[in-house]
Amino acid sequence: MEELEVTRDKILKKYGFKSPLGTAIIGAIGEYLVIADLLEKGYEVFYAATRTSSCDLVILNNGLLRRVEVKVNQQAVFPRADILALVTSEGIIYQPDLPDIKVKPHWHNSREP
Repeated sequence: MEELEVTRDKILKKYGFKSPLGTAIIGAIGEYLVIADLLEKGYEVFYAATRTSSCDLVILNNGLLRRVEVKVNQQAVFPRADILALVTSEGIIYQPDLPDIKVKPHWHNSREP
């Protein structure tokens, strides 16, 4: 697995934050960026209720659940999760790649006329 160097300064520059932010806030921003990306891709996303959970997110598609670990500015190690989401200054990298979405979730068309 290729090591990616992700620095806090790159994340701050990329997303335009004007004041220094703590590690916990940068991590939360990374998690919400991944949540938005996964929802856009058609996954149902479930967020961990506590910081002691075994993973950051769980995604569901076509009856298959996968655990996701989100990392910002850390080494790419994820022994507890099925998928690693690396938030970089150039975007989000999933390792391994996300499974293809075969069927869009029910909410994609639920509000269209």
